[in-house]
Amino acid sequence: MARGFGRVGVVQTPVDVAVEDRPSKLNRSNRPQRGAIHGKRNKITVTGTEAGFHYCWVNEDNVERFLEDGYTFVTHEVKVGDKAINKDSQIGGKVSKNMGNSVTAYLMRCTEEIYQEIMDMLNQEVDETEQTMKGSLNQSKDGQYGQVKVGPGLDNL
Repeated sequence: MARGFGRVGVVQTPVDVAVEDRPSKLNRSNRPQRGAIHGKRNKITVTGTEAGFHYCWVNEDNVERFLEDGYTFVTHEVKVGDKAINKDSQIGGKVSKNMGNSVTAYLMRCTEEIYQEIMDMLNQEVDETEQTMKGSLNQSKDGQYGQVKVGPGLDNL
């Protein structure tokens, strides 16, 4: 009687085992795209916008002012941010998002012409303010003061 390994009286014979045909690489083409767990999340980026419009999020207390300036609520289908479990809805057709601290923001839009007109007015106000500041500095010379010296050591002080 042939002796096996381990127990007395058991004969072990080699068995041919078929090797599976496995692909050399795993097919991961149908896996969902994963983001960084601790990275920044895309929460308020909007995709599916229409060309020729400027889109922005407006907090609920500023909605009236934006409506007066020519903005309208976005009511067409858009995708907001990444996938989320507690996805915000379109209340009455308006796209809204809970921004935290019990503040709700609405997605609004205006035409590019209106947006450019508003930006031109704001830039004009900034330019006027800068001119006033420069005029009051340095006895109205050039609005600039001070000097910069570059070089080694304390000789330039």
